[in-house]
Amino acid sequence: MKKITILLSFLFTLYLCSNVIAKEAYCSRGLIYIPIEETFKQLGYDVEAEYSSSVVDVKKADNKYTIYLSGDLIVKRFDGKSETFKPYSSTEKIRTDYYISSNALEEAFNINVVKDESNKELILTDNGKSYRLSYKNVDYSEIENSRNTNAEPKEKDTSLNVAYTGFLVDGVAFAPLRYTFESLGYDVQYKSSTSTIYLRNATNVYEISINADSIVQRTSEGKSNVFHPGTLPKKIGASYYLPLRVMADILEADVSWNSESKTAHISKDGKECYLSCGVYIEPTKNTQTNNNGSKQLTDEEKETQRKINEALIISSLLQRPKTGYVFLPNGQVVIVQTN
Repeated sequence: MKKITILLSFLFTLYLCSNVIAKEAYCSRGLIYIPIEETFKQLGYDVEAEYSSSVVDVKKADNKYTIYLSGDLIVKRFDGKSETFKPYSSTEKIRTDYYISSNALEEAFNINVVKDESNKELILTDNGKSYRLSYKNVDYSEIENSRNTNAEPKEKDTSLNVAYTGFLVDGVAFAPLRYTFESLGYDVQYKSSTSTIYLRNATNVYEISINADSIVQRTSEGKSNVFHPGTLPKKIGASYYLPLRVMADILEADVSWNSESKTAHISKDGKECYLSCGVYIEPTKNTQTNNNGSKQLTDEEKETQRKINEALIISSLLQRPKTGYVFLPNGQVVIVQTN
C-alpha cells in the first residue's frame, strides 16, 4: 500500500510539472514577455540571478548563458568559446520581476514558443521538455505603470481591438515601418548619413531610401530584387510610414483589411501584426479663425490630432535606444548608452 501511495504521489507531481500554469506572460508591442526564473527552471536550467549586477546566469549541460537585464544582450559560453546575441528588447521589468521576450528565447536558446490563442496559453518546448503558461494582452503603458506602482498590468480592452498605429492618407493605409517590421521579426535601423532604412532578418535585408522611389531586397543566397512602389515613405512625427500594400508586396505576407473598423492583420512565417488606422488630416486644413486672427482647430481636427499624438507616443516608445557593449578580458560585459 505504501509503494502504491508513493507511486501515485510521483505521478501526480509529474502531471503538475507537465501541465502547470503559473505566473502569467504578457503580450505588448508585438512581443511576448515571459517570466525568466520560473520558465528556465521549468525547462531544466540552473538559474542564478544577481539583480544587484543586473545579470541572470542560466546553465544547462555545458552551455552557460548570461542575460544582461540593463541592455539587449545575451552571451552564450561553451567549450571555451562565446557567442553574442542582441535581440530587440530581450528583457523587460514588470512589477518587481524580470521577463524575457519570446524572440530572445528563440534566437539565443532555440526554445520554441507557440501561442495558443483559443486558450490564451503559451507552449514552450526545449529538447523534449515543455512548459505551459497563460498570457495577457496589455498596453505598454500598463507595463511602465507596474514598475512604479507594483500593480498588476490590466488586460487590454478587446473592444478597442488594437492600438492606433497607422494612418489613412487620401484613402491609402500607411503602416509604421519600425512597429510593423519588428513585429514580424526584423531588426530596423536608420542611417542618417545616407537617409536609408535597413530592415534585416535571418534571410533578407531590405534597403529603403527615403528620397528615392526604390526598395532593394538582398537575400542570404546572394540574390537581389528592386521594387518601385511609386510612393515615397511618409514621415509623421519622428517615424516613417509606408503604404500597407507596399509592405505586403515586398514581404509576400498575408494581409487582411477590415474597411469597417479600419484595421489590418499582417502575418508572415508564424509572426503577426495588428494595425488600426485613423484618417490623417493636416492640422492646418479646414480651420476656423478666431477673433484674434489665429487659426482654431475644428472638433474633428482636435480628435484627429489627439489620436495622432497617441500614435506618436507609441512610436516614440518603439524607438530603440542605442546601446554599446565593452567586452572585458575576464569575460564580463559593460553596457553603455551611446548617442
